[in-house]
Amino acid sequence: MDSRAEHGRNAGVSLAAPALAERRISFRGRTSQDEQVRFEILKRDRGRRVIHRQLVFFTLTCDDGSSTDDWGFRFPSRERLADDGSFTIEETFSGVFGARVEMQGLVRWASADGTFQADAAGLNEEGEPQLCTTGLLDWTAHRVRSGPARPWATPGGVTMLQVGRDGELRVMKS
Repeated sequence: MDSRAEHGRNAGVSLAAPALAERRISFRGRTSQDEQVRFEILKRDRGRRVIHRQLVFFTLTCDDGSSTDDWGFRFPSRERLADDGSFTIEETFSGVFGARVEMQGLVRWASADGTFQADAAGLNEEGEPQLCTTGLLDWTAHRVRSGPARPWATPGGVTMLQVGRDGELRVMKS
């Protein structure tokens, strides 16, 4: 006999409402610099799709001809996709390290493509100001999976520019 019935308690049935099912759809691809691009789309219950997070690796070329490779940019966006699947994300940072990043694209069921550009102010070896840029890069990506999100690993030796939830730019070396 059930112990609840033995003790005079009513046996009840509890029903749990289903959890809200947000699907995460992951895309991975390459830029025209042959660098990695990846991002996730959150598909909400009501069909709205938002960009959950992005990660783009790139090389900056500076006015003096030097270049900086092994850079990456990660930002936790909640940009809503337009009805046609298009999006534009722009981030501008001022201060000691000024930078501007723009990513545009079109997301379809199994693929996505668009453009990416990063610009950063810096100093050359003589201490004079200069601009470093990726120029306008093309990118393409394909759908790799959907389901719950998984943490992303950053390869060693990469300098990451990351936007925190507070909107501040952080520079981190992995």
